[in-house]
Amino acid sequence: MRLRTRLILSFLITGVLPLLILGIIGLLFINKTIFDDFNNFYQAQLFHINNNINTLISDVEFDIENLSQNKYVITKNDKNFTNFLNAEENTFKYNIGTDEQKIIDFFYSYLTTHPYINSVYMGRENGSFVRSHPRPKPTKYDPRERPWYKLAKENPDRVTITEPYISVTSDDVNIGVVKALVDENNRFYGVVGADITLDRLTEFVSHIKLLNGRYIAIFDKNKKILSYPDKNMLFLTINELKIKNLEKIFNKKQGYIKFNDKGNNYLFFYTSENTGWKICSIIPAQIITKHFVNIATVIFSGILFIAIVFIVISFMVANNFYSPFKTLLNGINNLVDKVKSKMPYENININTKDEIQELSDSFNIMGEELTRAYNKLNGNYRRIKEVDKLKSAFISMVSHELRTPLTIIKGSAALLSNDKVLTADKNKQDLLRMTQDNINRLQTLIDDLLDLSKIETGVFPVVKTKNNIIEVLNNTIEEIVPVAKVKHINIIKKYNDGILEWNFDKIRMERVITSVLNNAIKFSYENSEIEIDAKIIKGKDLDVPYYVESIIFFKKNYLLISIADKGIGIEKEYLEKVFDKLFQIEDPLTRKYSGAGIGLSISRSIVEQHNGYMWAESEGINKGSKFYILLSE
Repeated sequence: MRLRTRLILSFLITGVLPLLILGIIGLLFINKTIFDDFNNFYQAQLFHINNNINTLISDVEFDIENLSQNKYVITKNDKNFTNFLNAEENTFKYNIGTDEQKIIDFFYSYLTTHPYINSVYMGRENGSFVRSHPRPKPTKYDPRERPWYKLAKENPDRVTITEPYISVTSDDVNIGVVKALVDENNRFYGVVGADITLDRLTEFVSHIKLLNGRYIAIFDKNKKILSYPDKNMLFLTINELKIKNLEKIFNKKQGYIKFNDKGNNYLFFYTSENTGWKICSIIPAQIITKHFVNIATVIFSGILFIAIVFIVISFMVANNFYSPFKTLLNGINNLVDKVKSKMPYENININTKDEIQELSDSFNIMGEELTRAYNKLNGNYRRIKEVDKLKSAFISMVSHELRTPLTIIKGSAALLSNDKVLTADKNKQDLLRMTQDNINRLQTLIDDLLDLSKIETGVFPVVKTKNNIIEVLNNTIEEIVPVAKVKHINIIKKYNDGILEWNFDKIRMERVITSVLNNAIKFSYENSEIEIDAKIIKGKDLDVPYYVESIIFFKKNYLLISIADKGIGIEKEYLEKVFDKLFQIEDPLTRKYSGAGIGLSISRSIVEQHNGYMWAESEGINKGSKFYILLSE
């Protein structure tokens, strides 16, 4: 630690540190107070929301009570009312009489003036069923078996609210508000009611303004979701929300918990006394944090002002004490900069006639020697670093590419020896197939490494004969289609089937095309396309990169094969490097895509031994890639 820093720290420790400790202790007490205030604030909001919901339900209850006394509704002349007990969906026809139509018109009028009601209906003991509007499907239906009918019949003297239940003819989940129809002799003869769907309850809740909150959620006492912004979650259990510790809210009447969902959030909850529902408001943690930060800012502003005074004094004293060393320290720093930038060392000139001057003279001698040694060492270091980087990448690649199939083969062998696992021939065949696939993967890696070695030593022959490139392309595509289907990738042939003869090594060229196609599939997104084209083209009509133009003759014919994908693309700085031996854009330890990084290097070497060239084009990340294979006559 520098001398000046020590002096400054000594002032800060004796002056500023006690202030910081007191500020932190104060903030700890303030933090608890803030959370208590926020809890009270949101509990008041939730109480208000609960009152709104209770008002909505109370209004419906009051209306249902009135409906149960309407002169048209309480009629007992129901033998000709619509009945679905034996209805057939394809043959059923409504035959609505005058009395029933009056009831339907009355129900429908109520429905249109109450936006949160899904349907108004009446069931009778004879099985008839009257609704404010036609059922979505006229299937068989017995209202007497429905939960709303049974609940009202069990409680004939009051309006009741059902637990949520699923509609028969739609995906709606309803809460029924129902009242039994009882005559003057206290005999039960039917039920009238109205449904509020969870979908519409969520819509009602969404219109309630929540101060400083994200959204409102409601859960019933059976832990079912009654209201939630994502309507696909309605009527599911709270476990489907994947919110950790959410069940804890059912242990208390009110309070809050913290959870993570697209960021840190707080869930404040209140239990309705009327329904037993848990009414919750979800609040982003940053709202509370912001309030806390505002208070902390005020406290620390005062601390900062005092700290600045101490810091200014510390710097003044330190600078006065530090000045005799400043020149020497600047010279030492200059020495480091000169050595790193490979510039000639400049001597430090200090004439203090004391130990500092002796120290500067020693540094001058050391600087000259260090500059010479650094220049020599730097050259050796760069060469060693490149070799070490290549070695690390190679070891990492081989370790990964060998370990994965060996692990799978080892596991499969263990399972094959376990009679309990192999209870069916299919299990055995699957394990044998898995083992064979990974043996082939190991064989391919070893073959690639051996071929790479042969290419480097010049013993990798190419024997060119006249072959049909269309046949080679078709055969290769046919072999690779099963791999493409796994990712739902469509391989499109842009060339015409037929005969397109050219001189090339058939086996070697099949390997090149297979390697490029495998890469295209590996780096393509699911449900995308790969386009393959092949054509003979004059040299003067070729559009090639500038570094390929020197090997092109205008009057010669060339075979040009292109393979284009719509995958992750390649940054322009890597378009040439992808053909380097063992090159991989990703870190070998964290890479997403498997592979040894030698397939394209071998492919380009094969193409170049055909007196051709291979290159890649891409507009950048997520814009796909296109590989070209160019063969000359």
